[in-house]
Amino acid sequence: MKRILFILALLLVITSTASAQTADRNLYLNNDATYGRLGLTAADTISNFDQIYIVQITGKHNQRALQKINVKLETASGSPEVSVQLQGFTFSGQTPVNIGDAVVWKGTSADTTIIISNTAVNGYRFYWVYMDATAVAQNSLITIFEGKLFLE
Repeated sequence: MKRILFILALLLVITSTASAQTADRNLYLNNDATYGRLGLTAADTISNFDQIYIVQITGKHNQRALQKINVKLETASGSPEVSVQLQGFTFSGQTPVNIGDAVVWKGTSADTTIIISNTAVNGYRFYWVYMDATAVAQNSLITIFEGKLFLE
């Protein structure tokens, strides 16, 4: 009986720590790099209502920057609707802060390009592109993801 309780408690701990939000993909911009593009596959799909897909961009720069994000989404099935929000934070473990307004995409065409171009200079080191599926029965394939920092 003690062994069963121990296993149940262990499963509860594992489940609760797994629910913390982490990035699905990472794009690293090392020292001199200010542009990056992810290699994407069919696994990079946002599906179902309230599924969150996060791409973290890590910039190893000590300068403030403007940000430009290019995301191309394609309808795989259903009638997709995805909210895309750029967020930033300076230190690992901090809560991300929204940068600008979210862009909402509705899958009315085969391919749609979302460009988020931030006009305010920020001093963040980490950026999240937070994509949230807001329609019930959907599958949206991410076909292009690019990030660019314009250093001040």
